[in-house]
This record gives sequence, C-alpha cells and structure tokens, in this order.
Amino acid sequence: MVKVNKSRYAILGMLSLKDFSGYEIKKTMQASTSFFWRETDSSIYPMLGELEKEELVKGKEDSVGGRKRKRYSITGKGKKAFKEWLEIPSEPVKPRNELLLKLFFGNHAKSEIGLQHVEDYRNQLVELGEVYRGVCADISKEYKNSPNLPYWLITLNYGELHVKASLQWCDDTIKQLKKISKGKK
Repeated sequence: MVKVNKSRYAILGMLSLKDFSGYEIKKTMQASTSFFWRETDSSIYPMLGELEKEELVKGKEDSVGGRKRKRYSITGKGKKAFKEWLEIPSEPVKPRNELLLKLFFGNHAKSEIGLQHVEDYRNQLVELGEVYRGVCADISKEYKNSPNLPYWLITLNYGELHVKASLQWCDDTIKQLKKISKGKK
C-alpha cells in the first residue's frame, strides 16, 4: 500500500475554508488544528507547490503593503480529491509518548524523577484545559452561525475529554509513584 502524505489533505482542508497564502495557512492551523495536527513551513510550502503542479490548488500572486505574496485557492479537482479522502477510513493512530517510555523504564532512575515528570505533565494538562475552555468560548461566539462550528466543537471536545482522562491518570500515577518511592527507601 502506498503511503500518502496527509499534509496535502490538511492544506486542501484549510483552502476549502477560504483562499490563503502559505503563511496564512500556517497561522490558521496554529490557531485551530495544532492541538491535533501540525504543519511546518517546511511541509506547507513544498506541498503547496506539489498541489499546484497536480492542479488541486491554484496560486495567484498579489501584493499587500508592497509585499508580494502568493494566495492559493482550491480547484474543483482539489475539492473532489479532498472529499474523496474524507470518505476513506482513517489509519489507526500509532502513539509515541516519551513520558510513558520513561515511566516504562522508571525502575532505572530515581523514583522522584518519574514523579516530577508526571507532576510537570499534569501542570501542562491543567494549562491546556484552560486553553481549550477559552478556545471553546471564543469560537462559539465568533462562529456561532458557521456550519463548521459543530465540527470544530467536536474536535475540541475530544481534546477536553483527553485532558480530563489524562489528569485522572496523572493523579492515579502520582499516588502509585509515591507508594513506590516509600518502598525503595
């Protein structure tokens, strides 16, 4: 089976919302999909060139404040390819979690190290939960009439529930690591 670069569909998806320059795609993704899907300049610009060669997007030079930029729009062929991809089942997620890897081998480190890692992660989750709540309030207000809003809230809900479950895991793990630490002394 041929492995397809999913960045193409992330970019086509952004262009299905409206025309963007490469920079605008990056900024929009940072404010929206970056919680679950990230793209970098080094992936966006070459992919835009590839999509343009395949006639899935069309680039047009324009100027803003004397600065030249290229704005892209999705073509009919690009919309068709994007919609076809939306209908294909998603590939299974293959997680890579450095914290879990370190905890798996935690017996080879001081017990307080693992505990500190989990406490740090818990603090990050609390902050992320606050960000999600703010994003939810902002987009619910700003895009209240958008047909995209329910779908955006679905992805946001995934993040919120993931944070909630991860916080529970952190609390359980902290208790367990404290017990382990007492037993090693």
